Amino acid sequence: MKTNWIAATAIVLPALYWTASLPGVASAALIDHYKFENNGVDSEGGDANGTVGANVTFPTGKLDKGAQFGTTFSGAADIIVVPNADAFDPGSGDFSITYWVQWLSIDTGSVDGVLDTLDGVGVGYQLGITKDGGANFRVDDNAGNFKNGGSAPFAGDGLFHHVAITFDRTNDQAIFYIDGVGELPIDISVLTGSITPNQNMQIGTFNFEGLEGILDDLQFYNHALTAGEVSALVPEPSTALLLSAGLVGLAAFRRRRVRR
Repeated sequence: MKTNWIAATAIVLPALYWTASLPGVASAALIDHYKFENNGVDSEGGDANGTVGANVTFPTGKLDKGAQFGTTFSGAADIIVVPNADAFDPGSGDFSITYWVQWLSIDTGSVDGVLDTLDGVGVGYQLGITKDGGANFRVDDNAGNFKNGGSAPFAGDGLFHHVAITFDRTNDQAIFYIDGVGELPIDISVLTGSITPNQNMQIGTFNFEGLEGILDDLQFYNHALTAGEVSALVPEPSTALLLSAGLVGLAAFRRRRVRR
């Protein structure tokens, strides 16, 4: 029985196109993007580049390489610093922050730092991993208000996990998505002012607690991502398998055409 590679390709190519085009839905609002390919470069425009500390390394990450920080925070040598003037500024609008993280050990402190624009005081935002393996945030506005929020535990298994936090100021809610799955909304109506950071952004720390793990593909958006947009950032194994099958089928079909 001869394999009909034309039919096989016709089935797979729509999925191939769908896989490639979905991330573009969210990329229209992508403001800053840190891939951590041996550097702290903002690959989305290049206007928010970070200075890499001497103790930061770039081992294998989720998508290619990732940033690994010291197990204890001792200063700028252990983190990536983005100048305040260039750091992502959500202002009073909606925004989202997403990243991949591999948590490698349980910290004896309260939080492992993902990023910090507050240093404990001021205006801005902080993201971290709590000692029980959940993601968390703190946001402070310029009206003197602040809000803390956290997700259910997910880290601690040594695997990479995708975290997305969406802040919908219009509807006064924040939502954690872990590996593409949304949790219950968190009320953020207490926040009434601007969240424009007034300090440098420090990647790899939170209140002077370092991140014991690897951070990859840190992204900042100027709107609240939808559930579908978040899902587009988390490829499923079945999608990757379908993509591979499509490429194999297309190559085989081309070889048959050449032999004729």
